[in-house]
Amino acid sequence: MKSIFFTSFIIGMGKLAAAMLTLINDTEYDLKVKIMGSSGMELAEMVIQSQFNYKWTDTFGYSSHFGTGNMHDEHMVASHQPYTVSWYCMNGNRYSYCNKVKPESTVRAKHCLLDQRCAPTKPPPGPYPNQPEGQELYTPPKVPPVQPAPKH
Repeated sequence: MKSIFFTSFIIGMGKLAAAMLTLINDTEYDLKVKIMGSSGMELAEMVIQSQFNYKWTDTFGYSSHFGTGNMHDEHMVASHQPYTVSWYCMNGNRYSYCNKVKPESTVRAKHCLLDQRCAPTKPPPGPYPNQPEGQELYTPPKVPPVQPAPKH
């Protein structure tokens, strides 16, 4: 009985300690995604490739100054919920956004508000910068046809 109570307690604490969002890039573009808290604080920024997803976890209001050498520097901040999830094209233009996103939600780029299109990316240049793909750099000189030798 104690083990069931302890297991339930640990699982319950896990649910209180973090909120998760599932972010799905269901577009044909690689997109940058930003997650903002209700206070306007940026909580995360990442690039998600086309047709991939990412599970993001908020540490439920805790923030720390990583790298200061003091692990006790964590402090409670105001609740970040609900979230705003903004999707951006790789050139910086906003693709779409969803606001009032609740914890444990699944957010799909195509199901949010806005234009939902990115400018096409330029194809990479050919193997040499000033030559179009498939064009040879060296063109052999034109040689006149060989004349048969005179008969004696």
